[in-house]
Amino acid sequence: MNIDLINASLTEKVYLILEPRALLRKTANQLIAQIALKSDLFVLDGGNCFDAYGIIHGLSRYVVVDIQCYLERIHLARSFTCYQTLSLCKQYEHISCPMFVLNLSSNFYDESVCYAEREHLFESCLEYLLHLSERVPLVILERLDYVKNSMHWISRLKETAQHISCFEHIAPMQPLKLF
Repeated sequence: MNIDLINASLTEKVYLILEPRALLRKTANQLIAQIALKSDLFVLDGGNCFDAYGIIHGLSRYVVVDIQCYLERIHLARSFTCYQTLSLCKQYEHISCPMFVLNLSSNFYDESVCYAEREHLFESCLEYLLHLSERVPLVILERLDYVKNSMHWISRLKETAQHISCFEHIAPMQPLKLF
């Protein structure tokens, strides 16, 4: 969990968090819950990984009564194709609250769309998101296993982010040989 992001209160404009799937979901839940305690926020879910129950659990650590009013601060849109992702980025370009983007690159693997078109759509999405980030904080959370499959897109995200958090896998220690 990247607690520095919470403590920074989203003062930077573009955050990029790269973590394995299991950690990413937990990180997203905790960050969304923390921000929902303070203000409205918008979540664009590109990988169908928004976990409402996990967010409720995260909120329940801080709020005992009336969790509903905090849940109403979370606005959610899901996209399942690269075209839907672009449409939602365009539609929500002018929101006035922090935006979380979950697994943006996941919708750009569709091989029924030629690579040049997917690349153009991704760049267009990024352009809309960067325009949005001039006014409100933008947090992009990507699965680390997607990084290997979409180096170009991830490198473009890295170029735009002011703050990058990448989970570093630590290899387990080998047991000592006693004899």
